[in-house]
Amino acid sequence: MMNFVDLAILNRLGADLIQLSPLLVLVITATFILVIEALFPSDEALYTSLLSLWGIAMSAVAACSQWQAPAGALFGGMLVVDRFTLFVEFLILAIGGITIVLSTRFIRTSRLPSAEYSFFVLLSMAGMMLLSSSADLLMLFLSIETMSLALYVLVSYQVRDRLANEGAMKYLILGGFASGFLLYGIALMFGATGTTQVGEIGRQLLILEKTNGLFWLSLLFLFVGLAFKIAAVPFHMWVPDVYEGSPTPIAAFMAAGVKISAFSALLRVTFVGLSSLKAEWTEAVWWIAVLTMTLGNLAAIRQTNLKRMLAYSSIAHTGYLLMALVAAEGAESASAISSA
Repeated sequence: MMNFVDLAILNRLGADLIQLSPLLVLVITATFILVIEALFPSDEALYTSLLSLWGIAMSAVAACSQWQAPAGALFGGMLVVDRFTLFVEFLILAIGGITIVLSTRFIRTSRLPSAEYSFFVLLSMAGMMLLSSSADLLMLFLSIETMSLALYVLVSYQVRDRLANEGAMKYLILGGFASGFLLYGIALMFGATGTTQVGEIGRQLLILEKTNGLFWLSLLFLFVGLAFKIAAVPFHMWVPDVYEGSPTPIAAFMAAGVKISAFSALLRVTFVGLSSLKAEWTEAVWWIAVLTMTLGNLAAIRQTNLKRMLAYSSIAHTGYLLMALVAAEGAESASAISSA
């Protein structure tokens, strides 16, 4: 009996790892690049770029092979793989591939270590893909930290550049504060609902007759943490300095990849976990969207630095996406995002 149970657990674990193969391919490729660089040192950025693109292509193939597979919860409901997750993963892989291509000349002319650069790009992509499939608040936190730690290094990759060091320090400090809010919100959400799984939170809200102050406080802290990642007003202050100090390919990578992954997590939390309370949080998100659009566009007008102008434009785009979040229909969106 014991052997039968162990075999069933191993089979389930193997099936979960197969569904997680697009992410695992990226992690294995990133590790392989570091090992190859340690064994056969080379200053040629083209080699590591080709290896990175090969890993991204294999990850895309693995994702394509799962498109027709039914949606499934992995590792006890911590992760979910469905078509929404795969769609976001395709976008992240495309953005990562473009970033690697654009970075090859930058790495070569700057004479910076190419293997470590590709490693952190692939690692941040893995964090983004993990974030898009997170169905538990604790996994969401771990995904954000995986993505952010790699980005902290990439922002400061030009170690002799004062603006790069300044932007990375601001990103690290403010990101730490945002992570603290997010983690505290998760703890309070567990106290209010007894669970951290997004789908179970939604079911608990339907069972409970009314929400209490603890729940709304946890929701506030959760939104602060996610609003920092999507650069919504008033949690946008870090964006212009970080984009200005970052290498140009990394600034573009953050503007697209971070927003896509963070918004995918926000969509899952709001339309799966909080769909029954849409009327309550819609007005607050509406005002934040209006402020984000207005401030982002007005501040971009007076910028003389191209990266800072694009940073404020990125902030304005966050407002447009938040308006789409407000306008979406909860029931239809929830069924599209999750099969739970």
